[in-house]
Amino acid sequence: VGPARTRETAAALTGFFTGGKSAASVIGALEGVHESQHERFARCLMLHPDFEVRRYAVNNVDVNSIWKVVTPETVPCATILSLLEKMVGSSRYTTAQRKIFFDAVYRRLLSLSSRSDVLYARGIVRIFVKLNFFLEDDYFQKLSALLDYVAAKERAHQMHDGLLDEYMTRIKNEKQ
Repeated sequence: VGPARTRETAAALTGFFTGGKSAASVIGALEGVHESQHERFARCLMLHPDFEVRRYAVNNVDVNSIWKVVTPETVPCATILSLLEKMVGSSRYTTAQRKIFFDAVYRRLLSLSSRSDVLYARGIVRIFVKLNFFLEDDYFQKLSALLDYVAAKERAHQMHDGLLDEYMTRIKNEKQ
């Protein structure tokens, strides 16, 4: 019974990622998943390539599920950005939870490999520099290192436009 149910669950989940389905059809199919599996499926859909599906999934999981998704170093930067937007846009999350989130994704953000990763990392950094806890020494140093790293990756992908330099100047001025 166990392995058969696992195969059925895996097949159902695979169906969400194959076949060129629209975001609306994937979201509709998620609504049809048994409630005991809904959270697990939504957690998986936070990794979906479609923005609307990721956004829906992010908005329909609890805080504990977020940590299960962002911890792996292979989590897509697009997913990190969607989760961060939710955390910053909601009063449900405390500064402590936002710090934990930063700590959880920091290593991942220091392993950008594609142009797409760099573009999403720019969006992530754009949000991070607006959070006031980065004025604390430890977080300031980590954010500075992250900005330098992302700027180097921008140059490597020939997309450096000075935006990250502006962020760095701004947070240094605020720190003083």
